[in-house]
Amino acid sequence: MTILLVDDQQPILDGLLKGVPFASIGYRKVLTAGGTEEALELLRTEPVDVLLTDIEMPGRNGLELIREVREKYPGILCIPLTSHADFEFAKDSLRLGCFDYLVQPAPYPDITACLRKAFDRRIQIVRENHERGLANIVQVHEPGMTGQVVLKLFSPLPEEVEEALQYLTACGYLVLKDTPVRLCVVVDMPYVRREDPLLSSDRALAAIRDSFMLAPGHPVPLITRNPYRQFMVLLCHQDGVSEPPCTQETLRGALEELTRRLKREPAIYVRPVITMDQISTEIPIIQRITENNVTEKTGIIRADRTETETAIPGTDPLPRWKSLLEQGKYDILSREVQAWLEEAYSRRPDLRILSDLHQRWTQAFFEHLSARGVDIMSLFTEEYTYAMYMDCFRTLQDLEKGIRFMIDAATEQQHLYQEKSDVERAIAYIQSHLSQPILVTDVAEHVSLSSEYFTRLFKKETGQSIKDFIIQAKIDAARNLLARSDIPVSLVALEMGYDNFSHFTQIFKKACGMTPSEYRKEHRG
Repeated sequence: MTILLVDDQQPILDGLLKGVPFASIGYRKVLTAGGTEEALELLRTEPVDVLLTDIEMPGRNGLELIREVREKYPGILCIPLTSHADFEFAKDSLRLGCFDYLVQPAPYPDITACLRKAFDRRIQIVRENHERGLANIVQVHEPGMTGQVVLKLFSPLPEEVEEALQYLTACGYLVLKDTPVRLCVVVDMPYVRREDPLLSSDRALAAIRDSFMLAPGHPVPLITRNPYRQFMVLLCHQDGVSEPPCTQETLRGALEELTRRLKREPAIYVRPVITMDQISTEIPIIQRITENNVTEKTGIIRADRTETETAIPGTDPLPRWKSLLEQGKYDILSREVQAWLEEAYSRRPDLRILSDLHQRWTQAFFEHLSARGVDIMSLFTEEYTYAMYMDCFRTLQDLEKGIRFMIDAATEQQHLYQEKSDVERAIAYIQSHLSQPILVTDVAEHVSLSSEYFTRLFKKETGQSIKDFIIQAKIDAARNLLARSDIPVSLVALEMGYDNFSHFTQIFKKACGMTPSEYRKEHRG
């Protein structure tokens, strides 16, 4: 919102600029003029919402200025400053349609309070003007109704678009198929993630609507919410024919007002001007653009192009991270991940890079823990679920949280793993490698013992030889697959690490007294 201060004495203007906190009460732009003629000249080129003017000025005084402003710019709220505290002046102010008046010398807190009331009244006037043509079809407290209609404008079905246009026309909006529009998408991440319980959809929608309506040029916003909790804003011109006012000043004004209302800065993506009947083509484009904002950049984002930066920071980090993971050097891994992420925030890799990195990291991590006999699903909690982890590649912030969660889990499992005995760790290794041929030397090497010593130790603690234990573990797993799945018997053999089907059948029959096919037939159901 813009205010114009008029006084022929520069010290008074300087005092107002220093003494009144214009920005904190909503005035984004403050203009000054040294007299009536200068003020009128400014008004020819600058949109002004509130006029605060001295009365006693040489030449044409403040009352004459107010009278001409009321004739040419009736939407401006006028507040005269005078040194005459008498009833006649109050009557003159009322006759001229002034919003209020102040008597000099007025304390700055009183001036601030008056200007704050003018700001609130100006918002009310703009909103009333915008909604006067709705003919009681859409009420202010029912924003969802208009939102559902606007959503149909994005439909690929011509009949749904036509239906929406007819409804909006009946509501007083000047919109046709060839009406120029500019699509803006407002994304407030705390709202998207449901981290702000005080911000409802209706409250967010009202804040966005008012912020655009109050911006310089006063574009007409048509707003709806998509399934991703992003707000799609179609900016139109009030005449329905001209291109929508969407200058840099308009966008900055809308962003600053919305930031003030939300108490944080959102992202506003801005697309080029199109016509109303081309809106459906914008959906896949804007979706790719918003998804590729992996650093969650805020402010005005010109979305004129669909290309994004795809270079990954430095070299591929996965081989190094996987090596550190296998060596159990989680502290070093954590530091290197942090360094990579810090560089990534400045380089802005796109969504495909993060998705690929997340996929390969997950595979390496799951293999690492599975080799230690860890049940992967047991790592997740109600606060951080498996689904949350699998979807964490969409932003750098979420990816960082997911990787750190896994590193912490690996650190904890390492402590538990080290507390296990050599035989317990050997059993965990066998259980996690049943699909591979398992040699005694492999297991002994895993627990860092010689084969001879380990064989004696295993027999002593379990009462069973390591070879018999491996065979029994594979047979038990095979029995489970045969009884609970429709996997062909030949594939069950391969799943247990047996390339020779006949050999698998002989071992199974020796252990169970029947062939795998006979076992399945007897135990199915």
